[in-house]
Amino acid sequence: MIIDDFALSPMSKQELTDIFEIIEDRSAQSSTIMIAQRSPQEWYDYINDPLLADAFMDRLRSRAHLLNLEGKSLR
Repeated sequence: MIIDDFALSPMSKQELTDIFEIIEDRSAQSSTIMIAQRSPQEWYDYINDPLLADAFMDRLRSRAHLLNLEGKSLR
């Protein structure tokens, strides 16, 4: 599954919870690609719920490969 432009615009608590549940269900079984303009450190403020943010990031980082692309946009 690919989630593109994560955290680009505000999401409701229910939308964030729904994404968390999908990530949790997939975490040990399937690959998930998250693409965002914000760094993962900024996701905590974006999620704005410390418990949900910790659980969310724990599921994502447990088997993650982080690629940080810098430089001029190719768009």
